[in-house]
Amino acid sequence: MGLSRCTTVPYHIAILLVLILSNALDLKLSASEVDVNYPWRTSYPHLKVIKTKELSKIYQHTTIIDVRSYSEYQTLHINFAINIPFHNNRFDYKLGIAVPRLSSKIIFYSNGFQSPYPHIAANRASKAGYSNVMVYDDGVHRWAKEFPDYATLLGVSPIKPKMLIVANQYKKHLLSYNKFVERSKNRESVVIDLRRNSLKTGTSGDNMELTKLSKVDRKRHLPLSFERLSNLLAKGKFKAKELLIYDSTGAQIQLLAYILRYNKYKNYFFLKGGALEVLGIDKFKWGEK
Repeated sequence: MGLSRCTTVPYHIAILLVLILSNALDLKLSASEVDVNYPWRTSYPHLKVIKTKELSKIYQHTTIIDVRSYSEYQTLHINFAINIPFHNNRFDYKLGIAVPRLSSKIIFYSNGFQSPYPHIAANRASKAGYSNVMVYDDGVHRWAKEFPDYATLLGVSPIKPKMLIVANQYKKHLLSYNKFVERSKNRESVVIDLRRNSLKTGTSGDNMELTKLSKVDRKRHLPLSFERLSNLLAKGKFKAKELLIYDSTGAQIQLLAYILRYNKYKNYFFLKGGALEVLGIDKFKWGEK
């Protein structure tokens, strides 16, 4: 019967192996973090992305396209950005008018990393022949926080730090689904659904209604666009009511918080995480491609 040999690894080689393994794990973690924080990058790996600091160096000398609605753009935007709402059925035509040269550098952005629309818009532009498109997926909130001098909030620029709503202030108005539903039973409350019609049905046409809110009287459960609600708030509508507002992912309500504060509303709450989180739908898989 043969004897097994016990091989001793020299100390310096063992240390080298540990370092190599540690670096490999670090790289793996870094890649995982990218996937978690910027999920749409993996869906569109061929698109170039630009970071906040890099954008600050060139933003005055390139074409930046804000793909959100006009009302969202008016609330908060990057200075010099051109607003071409992605959901406008003339998006391609308007892009062609705004940027006639196919070789021009174009950077698309929206509210933040949760939104697929900058990627979708950039992808469409690329297919249309634009050769130098990029995506800024950190979004307008990140930009305003890091470069307030180069952003406009409700018509004011530069933005003073005290004008920005900090996390602690915002969190005071967030409710879990159960607490949101409980408050909706109050007859003095008004529930507002900010989702677009296209986001109220699943990919197979399924109803994506929030079941526990279906019992709310339709006179108090209103489907309103961001623009329509913004106009109503400016006129003082619902000021005597408690407002309970939800969207798809929680991105639009961050902007709405500024409009509510500007118009001196006090009694309002948002659904934490948006409707997709309540429905158990991966918010990073619902966007069209």
